[in-house]
Amino acid sequence: MGTKLAVPDQPLEILRTLHSFDPCLACSTHVIDNHGGELVRVQVR
Repeated sequence: MGTKLAVPDQPLEILRTLHSFDPCLACSTHVIDNHGGELVRVQVR
């Protein structure tokens, strides 16, 4: 989606974007770089 992250290992910006579409999607999101490499994995408990 091209969302810029201020702190990549705390991706609050993308959570807000995803919540606008579906509040459940943010709990199953992977953040990847332009080359498809995973930057951070967020686990919600």
